[in-house]
Amino acid sequence: MASLFILGFIAVVEPGKSTTSATPTNLLGTISDENGFIKDAELSVTDSTGMVRATASLNGEQGYDLELPVKTVYPVIISATYHVYQHAAKAVGAKEDVPVGEKDEAELRTAILESGSTIVGVSLSPISTQIVDIARARGGITPENIAHASAAVLNLDSGEEPEEPRSRGHEGY
Repeated sequence: MASLFILGFIAVVEPGKSTTSATPTNLLGTISDENGFIKDAELSVTDSTGMVRATASLNGEQGYDLELPVKTVYPVIISATYHVYQHAAKAVGAKEDVPVGEKDEAELRTAILESGSTIVGVSLSPISTQIVDIARARGGITPENIAHASAAVLNLDSGEEPEEPRSRGHEGY
């Protein structure tokens, strides 16, 4: 039986090939960027066959709870699309910055390599996105590629700057 642990922000397991879940998997986590928690986003989970297995919307909630059905083929990619806004400087006495217009749409990603009954703490962030992108550029979402990408992004091998991802989007696993 493969052991499961969280490395950085990506669930990682012992080496193995794609697996299919025999039971539903419940994923619990948060989405954040450099400005803090994201509370308005559209989530989707795509399995290694390219099939969207679950979707959800965050409507003011700080976290998400997704259930992946039986026969989901792992690894899976969780994607969150949200709007990034330009903000005016905080006025004296104001409780928060004021959005002044929509800037762009952004996407964050993370990967889950193997099913489990409940996987808690699955965060989507710029770091998890960079890890997924580097792993894909190395040839796919595998335990080895995730480990190398995590080391590069988290600067575990040296004091050098993290490697920039060479690919974007959902080009495959």
